[in-house]
Formats: sequence, C-alpha cells, structure tokens
Amino acid sequence: MNKHTFIVNTENVNEYGYRILTDGIDIEQYEKNPIVLYGHRRALDDPSKVIGRAKLRKENNILYADVEFDLESEFAKEVAGKVERDYIRMCSLYADIIESTIDSEYLLPNQKYETILKCKMIELSIVDVGGNDEALKLSRNGAPIKLRKVNNENQIDQNMDKKFIALAMGLPTDASDNQITEGIAKLQKDKKDADDRATKAEAELNKIKDAEAESIITEAVELGLVPETLKASNLNSLKLNFAEQKPIFVKAIADKKAELSKDDKQSTVSTIVLGADKSKNKNTTDNEHCYDYLQKHDPVELSRIHKEEPAKYAELAKAYGEGKRYIKN
Repeated sequence: MNKHTFIVNTENVNEYGYRILTDGIDIEQYEKNPIVLYGHRRALDDPSKVIGRAKLRKENNILYADVEFDLESEFAKEVAGKVERDYIRMCSLYADIIESTIDSEYLLPNQKYETILKCKMIELSIVDVGGNDEALKLSRNGAPIKLRKVNNENQIDQNMDKKFIALAMGLPTDASDNQITEGIAKLQKDKKDADDRATKAEAELNKIKDAEAESIITEAVELGLVPETLKASNLNSLKLNFAEQKPIFVKAIADKKAELSKDDKQSTVSTIVLGADKSKNKNTTDNEHCYDYLQKHDPVELSRIHKEEPAKYAELAKAYGEGKRYIKN
C-alpha cells in the first residue's frame, strides 16, 4: 500500500510542553507544493529527501495528512516500507508562528510553554523518533524561536481565582476568560439597570410625597391652622422632614376638624332647642356659598375661589374663623 494516513497535529500538550491549535494552522501555502520530507531535512544536496506528497484535512481539531510516497525514489521506497511494516509511524510539521499566548484560557494541565494560536505550515516530515529537537520545528518570520515558559505557580493561582470568580457568578468552574468577562459586563449592566430603577422609584416616591405635603398644608391653611403668608415656608419644611412632621400636621388637622364638627353640632342643637332665629345668628347662614358649605359639599369650587379670587377666599375664610357655619333650612 502506497498511501498512509498520519496525525500531523492534535491540540494536546506535546512532548515539549506546548500545544498548537489546529484551526489556527494556515495550510494554504503548503498545499500549493505539498511535499513530504524526512526528518525535516531540506533536499538541497540530495533530492531523494523529498519522499512524497501529502493531502491535508482537518477533522475534530486534528490535522491529518494522507501521504503518498514516491516509490521511484529508493530512499522514499525504503521509508515507505518501514511505515508499511509499522517501524515508523510518526510525522511532524514545521511551522512559522504568527500568534501565541500564555493566557490561562488556552492552557491545559502540565503545559509548560505558551499555546500557538496561529501559525503557517512550512513543511511536513516523516520522522523516526518523535518528541525530540528534530521532530517538531518552529520559527517566527523564518528565524528560530524560543517559546515563553508558563509560570506554573502563578498559573495555579490564576486558575483558582478564575474558579472562585466563576462560581460566584454562577458560571461553571471551567468557564473561559471571555465567559467571565461577559459575565462581569452583564453584572455591571444589571447593577446599572437596578440603580436606574431605584433612582426612578425614588423620584416617583418623592413626587407622591410632595403632592401629599401640598394637600396637607393647603388643608391646614383652609382650616386656619397655618396663615396664608406662611404657607410656602411650612410646605418646604414639611417636604424636607416629611416623615417627622407629617404626623404633627395630620393630628392638628384631625383635632381641628373634630373641634369644628363639635361646634356645628352644638350650634344645631342650640337652634333646635332654643328656636334661635338663624337670620339673627351671626354664626349661621343659609348661604350655600359660604366657606363651610363649599368645604363640605363643593371643594372644587372652593379650590377655584382660592386660586382665582383670593380676596373672596380670604373673606370666606375669615367668616369661617369667626364661627360662621352653613345650616340647612
């Protein structure tokens, strides 16, 4: 059999302690002249060192080479025979590094050197012994290269930190740096959204409090508890200390209403028992436009008078303060 399939690269850690990502191997240029050498030795003086040609394919992160040996070459025929008889079973690539990293996201256990993310395949060789200096060649821009060594102690610490961070974020312990970064970005966004919602809710609550404070002070003014001239200052004070001052104003308003209600009842009893002449009682009136009537039966009209006819409102309020009340005929 003249054709044999070899594994050129897997993404596992090799004998040197580093690894190459299969998807990052650029084979375009190699496929234009897919020769196979022996032991990474160029055929400068001996053309027989070109022992065949290869057809490459990538499957499941593995780079395969289907090698066809040149049986017209005695040396190639000899190597093919050793492969056929299972004396030689390894091949190796020569690559020029384009991009590499020591990022923990790309490191595996027992890895000593950085991971090759991108490289350009230069040539492919059949080798007798893998895992030595001649079994796998690397360069950068055609010049020999020495890979960076991974600091295992720091790497262990980084991996542990990553695991704790991942667990705290609800991610699996083997989450990648990208996943963790995305998770952090999501947490930051969620926090910002929560802060925005809290700010909006606080603003709405303050708006409700301000409206309630306005209503309380307006009622206090209407009941004569707060002079009209001091309305603004009392309103500002209530808004600034709403939780503390609200109960004080509410109680004062309730007490005043109770007092006025008691006065109304006493006035009614006095009129019935004594037969008082309402037309002569300065504290009673059948005028449905008095402050007492409007407050109880038409607060909208009272509010209008307060805004549009301040003089009339002051007159009604004064009469109310002097005890003038509405009594139905």
